[in-house]
Amino acid sequence: MTDWRKPLRLGPAIPSAPDHFQGSLPEFIDLHLQHAIPTVEHASTWHKAVREHARAPSSRLLVRTTSGFKQENVAATANGRALVMTDNAPPWWIHATCFAGYPPPSFGIESLLDDVWCWMFRANKGGKRFPGSANQAGWYVAHILQAKPPGDGPPETWGDQTAEQRFLRNVSPLNQFLVPKGNGRDVGERADVISTVAAFYRERYGQVFERFLSDAGVRPGELGVADWNQTVDMHAVKKLSLIHI
Repeated sequence: MTDWRKPLRLGPAIPSAPDHFQGSLPEFIDLHLQHAIPTVEHASTWHKAVREHARAPSSRLLVRTTSGFKQENVAATANGRALVMTDNAPPWWIHATCFAGYPPPSFGIESLLDDVWCWMFRANKGGKRFPGSANQAGWYVAHILQAKPPGDGPPETWGDQTAEQRFLRNVSPLNQFLVPKGNGRDVGERADVISTVAAFYRERYGQVFERFLSDAGVRPGELGVADWNQTVDMHAVKKLSLIHI
């Protein structure tokens, strides 16, 4: 695949998010989430591709915006590694591409990442209504590990490892899960929800997911204990958040 818009334009269409879901988190995973995320094979292939890109010294790394920067701004690490600041646009595209099963080019993904949207404003104008879009299907792309973890300091102080880990957290498909737009975004940022989704990913993706956690530098206490008894109430229009039983 050399046309990065192809997965968005041609699909396959991502299953639609529910307009309203109220029930247990395991039920949400069984009925909705597991059908809207990539297969083990596709997630593993794309994680390998983004990991190889991260380790190439000359490659530019797409990382989440930090204080003092806006989307599409360019920065450099302490060692001169090029960084491009993004919002959720690259994860949104990676999810569509990986879900559709398009393999990364054998020569690497640098040319794709050089062209892909780094700002959701452009994505919304240029591809939001394409059938392969999570947005079009009513989903928000959430993250398991924080895309911009605290405590790293400004980009110009980052070493190579910090920059590479933040790149992987931003774009690896193994760090992405879906929640309905609206108040689902709030639910998807709750620590107990994230910990439970991470436990599900350990079951679904196995060692592939464990490898991602290692590559992305999971931090002590970042993932808590799964709570399989929680009930979620998610609406397309923001209303409620999380209920415990």
